[in-house]
Amino acid sequence: MTQPTLGKSSCLLAMADERTIRRNLSGITGQAPRFWVYFGTDTACCERIADLLGDAVTRRHIAQDLQETADSSRAEYIDVIGGLSAACSSRLWWLTTVSEKNPFVSSLFLWICYLRVLSGLLSGDGTPFLVIAEQQVLLDACRRLAVHAGYETTVLKPPLSGPLFRLRKAGKDWIRGIHFVAGQVFRILLARSAGFSRKNRILSSGSLHVIHSWTDRRSFQDGTYQNVYFHALAPIIEKAGGTAADLVQVLPTLPYRSAVRMLRESARPVMLVEEFLRFRDPVAAMFSVWRYRPPIPGVVLSDGLDITPLVRAELDEGRFDTRSAQSYLAYCAGSRLARRLRVASFIYTFENHMWEKMFNLAFREHSPETRRIGYVHSIVNRMYTCYTLGRQEAELVPLPDVIAVNGERAARVLAGSGFDRRMMAVWGALRDFAIQGSPGPQDDHGGKTVLVATSAGLGPSLELARIALLSFGNDPVLRVVVKFHPTVSAARARALLPPLPAHFIVSEDPVSVLLPASDLLLYTESTVCVEALGQHIPLIHVKSSFSIDMNILEDVDCVPSYGDPQAIREAAHRILAGPDPCGDVAERAVADILAEKNPAAVRSSLGSGQDASRIP
Repeated sequence: MTQPTLGKSSCLLAMADERTIRRNLSGITGQAPRFWVYFGTDTACCERIADLLGDAVTRRHIAQDLQETADSSRAEYIDVIGGLSAACSSRLWWLTTVSEKNPFVSSLFLWICYLRVLSGLLSGDGTPFLVIAEQQVLLDACRRLAVHAGYETTVLKPPLSGPLFRLRKAGKDWIRGIHFVAGQVFRILLARSAGFSRKNRILSSGSLHVIHSWTDRRSFQDGTYQNVYFHALAPIIEKAGGTAADLVQVLPTLPYRSAVRMLRESARPVMLVEEFLRFRDPVAAMFSVWRYRPPIPGVVLSDGLDITPLVRAELDEGRFDTRSAQSYLAYCAGSRLARRLRVASFIYTFENHMWEKMFNLAFREHSPETRRIGYVHSIVNRMYTCYTLGRQEAELVPLPDVIAVNGERAARVLAGSGFDRRMMAVWGALRDFAIQGSPGPQDDHGGKTVLVATSAGLGPSLELARIALLSFGNDPVLRVVVKFHPTVSAARARALLPPLPAHFIVSEDPVSVLLPASDLLLYTESTVCVEALGQHIPLIHVKSSFSIDMNILEDVDCVPSYGDPQAIREAAHRILAGPDPCGDVAERAVADILAEKNPAAVRSSLGSGQDASRIP
């Protein structure tokens, strides 16, 4: 094949495919790219490409540019999606990842930020460079932007592209859909045989409060069932004379048959979501989502960036996402639950996800007297864009009657993100956080210990571990303990990392043991940072070069944030050599984030005869 020739003001673009880069890059003539940037979240793939390119082309890390761009683009992105919601508002629209704005699922905001970072690079001195992107639609948008900026562009195509690639993807989508339907039918069969909602007479009581429960192995840690997020709520309800029953939704990480068997031994009233589904519902859900194609107008941002192809691409991709179909089933189950039982209140964990909106729609349509309460169980961050409302969608999104929060900070952030402060109630922290810790086992290392606590997701975990290696790999005076998130396989993560030096340890011990024995914490978005702050353990937030930061402590001035390994290493030694940088600020910050449990506020929210939107 003809090899591309790069000259001044040239931009080479390639998919994140090692074979493509290996096959083409060695044959480039003329002026080779001076640097390369990576647009994607697969950190392992990025590292393999970095090894392939070697020292011939320098990688440009974009952590600082990416996070600054995200911060400046956030408000416009929220309003753009709000405008689309106003134009497309319907039950099926709320099942799209575009409307949900979930940064862990939707790539749209990240793509916008990548393109604006690229725009900054294109406005430089015309030095030729290489752009590597993980999605074809993003690569196409990068090419259009480069052409508009006056660059000559060359696109390196992967071996498998075009019709063959689309055919393979369609086959995978159909297989995924069939697997989803079969799995749901199996669950419905087991749920009907269990019949919790039919056999438990207490569910017919006059004041029934249904608590939605995401359930996995953590729910059965001591051999009996407990609601991980709401185990402190049922006693408050029962003390007030009500009946609390859990609506259990079993996560895929726990075999459904095992969950049903263990739930039979529950001392608490429980129901399974699938008890309220019909066998035809999974098929109806899949086909409803597949057929939905909202009419999307042209979407152009304030700087002239046309993101219409990106919006349409994400909507098309989401049509084959079983997560949307799963959320559709929440509407089906919620509708039958609302008609079958007299429910005083429906309580769930609030993150403004699509499944929540389906339950809210179901109760609003079939049991309007039921009070819907969403409880913010996690730490709210302004860049977690699920927790936002655009100006045009504020009256359209299916929200609960009451948003209960775990602290004043959550209420403040939500109010600043478009939510009405009058619909919020401060319940305090209903789940346990290890704010006070007891020292864990010490070893004879004799030096300082740095704990690296990763967040959920393999990619972010690998990125943080690699940054820790770059920062402290040649610093044996420190002991570095890497603790992977419980949802990440430590064995798999280690296999994707380079060999660890002797002073690096991957620990399986719980954070409650590791944290008190640490002198410094490195984190990206883990809630462990709040526990460390409460225990007066210094912290450093690590910026990402791959995704948008959701730094829980971004407004706590004594917690620094860096993306460069050298800056992290220097800051770590400076912090470890001095006094606690936060001091009294730590206690005030933790109290602001996690208020004490407030049973009176809970009872007030559950009470009838008052306008829920006016609860102080």
